[in-house]
Amino acid sequence: MTIKQASEKFSKALHLLNKRDFDRVFKGAIRLKSPGMLVLARKNDLGHARLGFAISKKNAKLAVSRNRIKRVVRESFRLHIYKIGAYDVIVLGKPGLDRLNRKEIRREIDQQWLRLK
Repeated sequence: MTIKQASEKFSKALHLLNKRDFDRVFKGAIRLKSPGMLVLARKNDLGHARLGFAISKKNAKLAVSRNRIKRVVRESFRLHIYKIGAYDVIVLGKPGLDRLNRKEIRREIDQQWLRLK
């Protein structure tokens, strides 16, 4: 898959899919903190970034809220994939993330991509 193809949709190649991938990131991650989320990132050997989520019901009670957060983060990821580099990234929700609107979530995650770059 080329990056051009990846930027057009969020394909399986851009997902962190299994427990082994998640565990690898959790063990040796760079931690980027913001008020609403924690972003964990670790270099990979794939040549492109991959994204995973850990947003619990404890921090975003309604499925609608968790899905909205994921949609906003995926869209931001899609637009910044060229700049991120070869990282596996996990976005963890903190308490209160579900109370932020789309613009506030987008602002937070965009700042994290810049810091990661």
